[in-house]
Amino acid sequence: MPTDAPIRRRIPGGIWSLTAAFSLAAGLAVLARVWTFRAGAFDLGFFVQALAVTARHGPLAPTPMTDTSLLADHFAPLALPLAPLGLLPAAPYLLVLAQLAAVAAALPLAWSFARSRAGSTAEAGWLTVAFATAPVLLFALWNDFHTSLLAAPFLILFGRAVLEGRGPGALAWGTVSSLAREDIAFLVLVLSVLYVGRMWRWLVPLVAVALSCLIVRALFSPAGGWFEQAGLAFVDASQPLETITTALDNAWAGGELVLLVAVWLVPWVAWAPLARKPVIAAAVFALPYLVVGLPHTKYPGLHYYFPLAVLGLWSAVEGRRTGRVYAERRSIVAAFVLVAFLVGPLTTSAVARDAPTLSALVGSAVEDRTLWQDLHAWMDGIDVAGGASVEARVFPVVAGRGEVTLWPSPFEPVVLRLSEVPIIAADSTWWPPVVIAPSRKGVTTVQNSPTASEVGLPEAGFERVDISPGGFFEEWSSGPEFTGS
Repeated sequence: MPTDAPIRRRIPGGIWSLTAAFSLAAGLAVLARVWTFRAGAFDLGFFVQALAVTARHGPLAPTPMTDTSLLADHFAPLALPLAPLGLLPAAPYLLVLAQLAAVAAALPLAWSFARSRAGSTAEAGWLTVAFATAPVLLFALWNDFHTSLLAAPFLILFGRAVLEGRGPGALAWGTVSSLAREDIAFLVLVLSVLYVGRMWRWLVPLVAVALSCLIVRALFSPAGGWFEQAGLAFVDASQPLETITTALDNAWAGGELVLLVAVWLVPWVAWAPLARKPVIAAAVFALPYLVVGLPHTKYPGLHYYFPLAVLGLWSAVEGRRTGRVYAERRSIVAAFVLVAFLVGPLTTSAVARDAPTLSALVGSAVEDRTLWQDLHAWMDGIDVAGGASVEARVFPVVAGRGEVTLWPSPFEPVVLRLSEVPIIAADSTWWPPVVIAPSRKGVTTVQNSPTASEVGLPEAGFERVDISPGGFFEEWSSGPEFTGS
């Protein structure tokens, strides 16, 4: 059933200026993060390697790091066109810029979406600024590379098509969004069910598409994967109330639950009324993360919550039909947009307590450029094509070069500080000739990364060959006499 005729307006220069400023600031941040070795193996390094393997051997070929393919880690066909980038030396930089381009493209689309539902240009502008400053969006963009963010512009186009009653558009944009990742497919499924009464001839096929993505993901997923082990460790299907209570207790014990809710709601709580259906979809989408538990309730700045930014925008745009004038709430809206900037740094500190401010990060990239140039040159001089085990912060730089796995694998299982359940098991059948291990003076301490001595490389027959500029990393070699026993 078609809805009110949309109002179409030319995108004003202010929105293009906002998009340019957003792209510049975010671009400096993500590029400086990679350049100064603050990006990690999860998830930027993995995707560099997975895309390189896909370009060479196809999307079903396993990566050396996790022994899973690109489509088995997440069902993300939308990322396949990026596969050639994995073969380039600049792959980690190009991937974060591709992700940024998708998010930046969503900003003018967000304005058009808001403006199409009547109201003034200023009101649409406030909604666009709110979307651009939503913590769930900013932290997903900051936190390495994630295929879900490639869906940002398509989710907005999907929402607009649904509200305008354009069935073919809803089916097309919903399908493209579903191909970004299985959790986006789940969200499209939920929204299609909620809005099926508007145009069931188009949304019923979309339900089938989204379900197919989820089924294919389940078929690709290896049984007993690390996420299932780590995330569902305390889930008891026979005691759902106890499971939820345990999850909430874990969140309260870490002091993160209030911050998590703030991240979800800011700045959308400033708008009233919010349409009911997108809020229901947000609850259905987000609340399972509370049940799953770690790492989702412990670190609210993780990328999993990104779709809540789109749902907040959707809810505010649809709620505009009630006739409430946003201009009367301008001071409140402005306050909550500013709060988004305050919640941001707080959440960053919750996710990575050593995370620098934007100015400090970019300043380090510029002021210490000689150090970083020397460090990159040192990395480029190490031959890892024959196999290597490298520290998490080094991984994105060398992931596409060959048989590279994540330190301390294969010598010890790799665990995240979020959980003691191994995400990569030790493999005594393969021993790399080169190791790049962290020194005690590591760039960051985000991973549980032991030093080479703590793992016992000297006793295993490895010799330290060199120390990196700045003393951050150590190169070890197995030597010709090493037998791997």
